[in-house]
Amino acid sequence: MTTDERGGAGSMLIAGACLAALAAFLAGAVLIDWFAVARGAERAAELSALAGASAAAGGGDGCAAAAGAAERNEAMLRSCSVAGGGESSIVVVVVVEARLARAPDWVPAVILREATAGTG
Repeated sequence: MTTDERGGAGSMLIAGACLAALAAFLAGAVLIDWFAVARGAERAAELSALAGASAAAGGGDGCAAAAGAAERNEAMLRSCSVAGGGESSIVVVVVVEARLARAPDWVPAVILREATAGTG
């Protein structure tokens, strides 16, 4: 085997290793972004449910308050329900939606999170 043949094989090995490292880095970046958006959606759902419960306990529209809180936290209110009222306890259940800006086909682009809050 000549020196040229060994040098070419080594170059191909290094190029392949660099491409594998780049692919792993890009996949890791996509997953980190997905987890960050998912955590943001969880936070938005929790805050929306709390805002809705607080508004409903004060006699206001719980779902309107939940929608406003979701919007302020860069999410969209997908569903909202308020149960109870008056002297009894109030329970607000919300589902919020968050979207990834650029998602590859192997990652869900829409993230749904649900939260419940109430009084009493």
